[in-house]
Amino acid sequence: MQAVTKLIARPMLNIFFPELSHFEQPLSGEVCARSQLWHRMLEIPDSPNGWGIDVWFLIEIAMLGCNIREVFMGTKDHTSFEDYKEDISKLSKMAEQVEFTIIREAIKYGRLYLQNTVSV
Repeated sequence: MQAVTKLIARPMLNIFFPELSHFEQPLSGEVCARSQLWHRMLEIPDSPNGWGIDVWFLIEIAMLGCNIREVFMGTKDHTSFEDYKEDISKLSKMAEQVEFTIIREAIKYGRLYLQNTVSV
């Protein structure tokens, strides 16, 4: 997951949602929120399933104007690393879902104009 975070999620957030680019772990999946916010999030149509849900939640709560903090909770060894350490291409499905979610959110919030800030 670290590869997808470093190569996909953080660079794309930097381009389309620069106000969120300081988050070290936007795909952590470890989130705490008040129950009212969870209920509000359930009402948003077309929420993604799969790997895009973490970054979707981060973007949506930021766009709602919620106060967001990242707290270091220590390190965790993911057993999933064993699944892809020999063949990182196995992460492609995760990367696709994260990319698609960020692009979809960028379209939804009119952020595609920020693409001009990146030189290629």
